[in-house]
Amino acid sequence: SFDEFTRVNVGGTRLAIDAARKNHARLVHISSVAVYGRTEVYAAGKDGVTEDYPFQPLPAGDFYARTKRAADLLVQQAGRDGLDAIAIRPNVIYGERDRLFTDRLVANLKRGFIPQIGPGTNHLSCVYAGNVASAIVAALDAPARPGFRAYNVTRDAEPLLTQREFFATFAEALGRRPRFIRMPVAVLRFGIALWGLILKTVFPGRYAGLGSAAVSFILGENPYAIDRIRSELGWAPPFDTRTAIQRTVTQGGTSRV
Repeated sequence: SFDEFTRVNVGGTRLAIDAARKNHARLVHISSVAVYGRTEVYAAGKDGVTEDYPFQPLPAGDFYARTKRAADLLVQQAGRDGLDAIAIRPNVIYGERDRLFTDRLVANLKRGFIPQIGPGTNHLSCVYAGNVASAIVAALDAPARPGFRAYNVTRDAEPLLTQREFFATFAEALGRRPRFIRMPVAVLRFGIALWGLILKTVFPGRYAGLGSAAVSFILGENPYAIDRIRSELGWAPPFDTRTAIQRTVTQGGTSRV
């Protein structure tokens, strides 16, 4: 429920802010690119969404994004009040300890085919968990600086993989040789729209707009720039995607094999 999302994301952030103030410590807050908006961001194109990108309207049913934005705004205010506060904003995270995106992707690959949606030449808006962890360490080690700073952490080291290459590399790491099956974009949009209609019927007011966000993720170019964290903290992602995928599969436990 929205109350539960609020209790965890907003209430937990308030507690962290209070603890940082009492201990005169830096707060490194794990935010999300969801704070910027869900679908409009993809129109900005590659590197078009910097940390200064204006927040866009969010669907009423997107409890996650709404409460992550509320928590991010709390941290911003704490920074204006003098707290040394940094927000790390990752996009979709994959990796060996991820039980959401990664497990679902692996389950689909094991079915023996990969849907290729559109030309497959875009770069998915996702980042390896190990790269996010590295950015958090860089934020912790940065010189003291009262105030608020936000940093996008939204891509792996080069070479970047296209949508098709990303799925194929995951399949190869799993020892699978699935077939690519082209799926027309119209079919994808219809399927997601139908599923969204079902969700809104069963759970009124909870899932508005999430279907279009899924389409944007699959078809769109990763729009999030990482220039600020590179220049200000000297951070660069230590893992390229092929290495990250291999680590994900080999260190992921029995659920990956």
